[in-house]
Formats: sequence, C-alpha cells, structure tokens
Amino acid sequence: MSEKYLHFTASDFAREAYFREWILGNNAEARDFWMRWTAENPSKKQEILQGIALLEVMRSQEATLTQKEIDNAIQKTISQVRGVTESQDPHITRGWIRWIRYAAALAILLLSWWATEKFAEKRPVEPQTADAGNSNWFKVENRQANLKNAVLPDGSKVVLDPGASVFFRYAEKGERMVRLSGSAFFDVVKNPAQPFRVSTGELLTTVLGTSFKISTEAATRKTKVRVMTGRVEVSTVAQQNKDNTVLYPNQQVTYSKEDNLLTKSLVEQPVEVRQPKKSEYVYENVPIGVIFEELEQAYGVTIVYDKKQLANCEINASFGAESFWDKLRLICRPVRATIEEKDGIIIVSSPGCNF
Repeated sequence: MSEKYLHFTASDFAREAYFREWILGNNAEARDFWMRWTAENPSKKQEILQGIALLEVMRSQEATLTQKEIDNAIQKTISQVRGVTESQDPHITRGWIRWIRYAAALAILLLSWWATEKFAEKRPVEPQTADAGNSNWFKVENRQANLKNAVLPDGSKVVLDPGASVFFRYAEKGERMVRLSGSAFFDVVKNPAQPFRVSTGELLTTVLGTSFKISTEAATRKTKVRVMTGRVEVSTVAQQNKDNTVLYPNQQVTYSKEDNLLTKSLVEQPVEVRQPKKSEYVYENVPIGVIFEELEQAYGVTIVYDKKQLANCEINASFGAESFWDKLRLICRPVRATIEEKDGIIIVSSPGCNF
C-alpha cells in the first residue's frame, strides 16, 4: 500500500486522505505513520514538505479564520512537533526531528503570509491570463531595502528586488501562474506538464524549467526579460501564442510600453554557461572559425561570419578573465573585423587575412 507513495508529487500528497488526517486532523496514528514513512524514504522529503505547505495555504484560504484561530493553529503545529521524541519510535532520528520542525516552520510561515494579506491588504487584482473566478493566490512581497529570497508552493525559487511582489497559483490544467509587480529573479522547478507563466500586465513569459530575471523600469516604462539558463518564450499579453519571442542563455528582450514593441538582444555582459567553465584560453595557429565555435559553445551565443572569406585565417591568442566582448575583440583584431549585434545574434564582418 505505502509503495504507491514513492511516486507521489506534492499535490498528490495534499489530496491523499490519510495525509490530510495528519496535517489537517488530529490523528496521532496518521502522524506516526507519515513521520516513520518519510524517515524511511528520505528522497520524498521535498514532496512531503511541499504537500504540507500546500495544505496549510489551502486551509487558510478556504476557511474564514480569526487572528486568534490562526495563532491557535500555529501553536497546535508547534505542540505536535515538540511532542515527538526519539523514544516513541526507533525510526525517528534526531535529523528527522530537525526536518519536521523545519517543515512546520515553513507551514507556519506560509500561514503567516496569508494572515498578513487577509488582515492588512485587499485581494490582488487578477492578471489577464488568470480565470476571473479564481482568487486563490499565494503572495510574497519584499518591503525591505535588500533582496528577498522566497520559495513558491511548487518549489521554484524567487529573489525579489525591493518593492517587488509575486502572486502564485495553480490554474486550469495545472499551469503555474505568476503575477509579478516590480523586478525579480526566478529559478523554476522543471515540470513539462505544468508550464510556468509570469505576467507583468503587458508581458507574458512562459518557461518549463529555467532561470531568468524580469526587470521593470517605471521611469522608462520598459520591461526586460533576461535568461540565465534554459529556454524562455516571451510575448505581449495581447499577442500571446501568436508571435512569441524565444530567448536562450545570455539573451534578453526589452518591451517598450510606449510603442508596444519587443526588442531582442544579447545581455550587456554575457557569462559562460558551459560547465565546467574554462579559466584560460590559449590558441596557437588555430583557425578563427574553430575559436568562434568554442565561444559559441561556452557562452551559448550565435556568431555569424563569412566562412569562405576567413577559411585560411589562423589566430594566436590567449586570455582568461577578460569579458566575452573583450575576448571577441582580441580574436577579431588580427583580421580587422567589425562586430555587430542584431536580434541576439553576433555578426562579424572581415576583409579576410590576405592583406
């Protein structure tokens, strides 16, 4: 019977009746079973933790709770955790006790976030990509002067700039919907069955599992999406699924609200995406085309050049900590090449090396 739980996701645990008896009910037998089962199956701890968090959020949003009831729920969770000792079951170790306390702490944190939203703020206006009838949003915001780290209910990580806020919920068909106000970096848990969509009001960014940064500049009325890893699709909300701009590592797109245009380009300072990274590059009489190919692989960029014109050009060069652009300029200097960047692609033009 318990073998089926090895294939459960966080949402599966949240729907499992016996699991709910542990978290939402007062069933000591269920509590002992799940604590013992998780101790014996440590690979499922993350899903268990996310399942606990989902149930606490759903319980908070479905019930009409007073502040006193919320405080009582928090104290009840703490008491249950404190009541567990090693003497009760040999399978429950000190490491497991620490972990379950952490799980309770996260659930309490989620409950506190919801309580703050309920008693201090109004419900958020739903994004255009969400169903108008569903208001079950998980919210996190950054009211401090420094960056703020947070974990969304699906396990994805987000780093919020000062003043930023994020709303998250599961939409129809399991899609992960996010509404972003301000700027934030996302490191998304990969799940092809549940696309991760971020709306800023005008822009819609869709990913399966990747890391990227969305920045909004109020003064210029521009929004920028920069990709660190993986693949991202960006479109305006009005044109979604019609003319998506596809971005790869070290590429970005800038949306201008004033003229309603998306402009694709490379990031200002591309970083090496290949692992492991090279600390030093040394070339002795190496064809320039081979060097271009290595830079493409290391930085995930596309370099276009006249292969016939540069077929017989060999380069001697060495560099290490220089920036991507400095490396490219050092390579292009011997063949008197010019460098242009257009739509996220690098174009190198040269008269060749027969001079």
